[in-house]
Parts: sequence; structure tokens; C-alpha cells
Amino acid sequence: MMARWTNGRWASTVHRVANPPVISLAASRRQSIGYFMHPDYDAPIRCIPTCVEDGVAPRFPEISAGMHIRNKIAQSHNAA
Repeated sequence: MMARWTNGRWASTVHRVANPPVISLAASRRQSIGYFMHPDYDAPIRCIPTCVEDGVAPRFPEISAGMHIRNKIAQSHNAA
């Protein structure tokens, strides 16, 4: 969604979870918690006006937040 909002200027971070390569690192005190938040299913996701020049079409068409998430999930299943 970040790329759609910013017309490709910013991309979201790729999220990955991996086990530590060495078991001793598994006992570290470092912890992290992922938090994901999404707009309502019907919320329109479109380019922020300041991220596109006047008279130029945005790189990405408007889409609902729900369809955007649905497409990303479908793509992840097709890539496997």
C-alpha cells in the first residue's frame, strides 16, 4: 500500500522471520513483535496528490484496501 500511496517513491519493508543460525543466539534477550494494521476493506487506496505531478497519471490504479490485501495473498500462494 505504501508504494500505491506514494506513487512508487516508498516501498514497504519485506517482513521475514528466521531462526537464529546458532542455538546460543536463541537465548538472547532481544524480542520483537510484529504489528500489522490495515484500513477498512472498502477504503480506497490511491496515490497521495503530492506524490504525482500535475497532468501525470499515477503509476498504480486505485484499489480497495481489501482487494489489495487479497491480491497480495493470492500472489504469495502462486509463488510457492
